[in-house]
Amino acid sequence: MTPFASALRQAIAEILAENSLESFPNPGVYTESRAWDALERHYELILRWNEKLNLTRVTEVHAAARKHYVESIVLASMLDPGPACVVDLGSGAGFPGIPVGLVDPEKRVVLLEADVRKSVFLKEATREHANFSVVTK
Repeated sequence: MTPFASALRQAIAEILAENSLESFPNPGVYTESRAWDALERHYELILRWNEKLNLTRVTEVHAAARKHYVESIVLASMLDPGPACVVDLGSGAGFPGIPVGLVDPEKRVVLLEADVRKSVFLKEATREHANFSVVTK
């Protein structure tokens, strides 16, 4: 298990315990094998791009897993199941939009970002996933 996967698993357990939950409200969005590799690739891309773009100050693996990824997964679990369009305003590094779209590929996610450089990052981060579009405004 990678350090990211371990941190994600630990952060999920913490969030569920803190909120007295056995699973997410809509557990269908949480599928370790389907989304975790893509979430980890996004995290690694942030680490590489963060040196030049300052996408986030939260880069330590456990803190990032908890604050960025698990909180985004919790949001995804609260959305109604099935196809829908989600708009992430001021996406920056892609939170919560990218994790939402990765754990629930039925959701079409529009990432709206004013900073052209961050929009380039978002396009790179989502280019392998058909359910994302990036709009620069």
